Amino acid sequence: MNAKLKLLTGALALLLGLMSLAVVVSANSNLYSISEVEVDGTTVFEGEDGSATMNVELDETVDVVVHVEGTGSIDDCPDADLTDCAVDVKVRVWIGGYEDGDIEDVSDTFEVEPGVTYSEVLTLDIPNDLDVEDDNAYTLNVEVYDDDESESVEVSLYVERPDHALDV
Repeated sequence: MNAKLKLLTGALALLLGLMSLAVVVSANSNLYSISEVEVDGTTVFEGEDGSATMNVELDETVDVVVHVEGTGSIDDCPDADLTDCAVDVKVRVWIGGYEDGDIEDVSDTFEVEPGVTYSEVLTLDIPNDLDVEDDNAYTLNVEVYDDDESESVEVSLYVERPDHALDV
């Protein structure tokens, strides 16, 4: 009985290890990247420079501009043809943790070609009932994705009630 329990425990540990590996591994694209993210005209992420925390207020409309750069090279393209490196992508921005679901916007599909940078403007309506009582910290998730791969960036948001706002 003891040997069967050890065998079952080992198999379960192996299965859990493989499942966690599948969750941790993410496909990063060789054909595009997020080069810059702006929130209401302020750059909050720029390439390798990391990101900054951005202040937003409740009951505010926030414009998020995501710059997507076509990074495909001749080595990444089928048949060594750069025209085969164009890929159809979408951009999604969202803030999780809202009791009524994610606060999000998704772009239309557009084609990214090597060596070209595209700017997509998305809009988030920050609800006035977002919980900012205990912790004002939220994460703005930015994702560019196609059928097979994705690139993502997280930006810290500090969400607060507007000055002189009354919450009844």
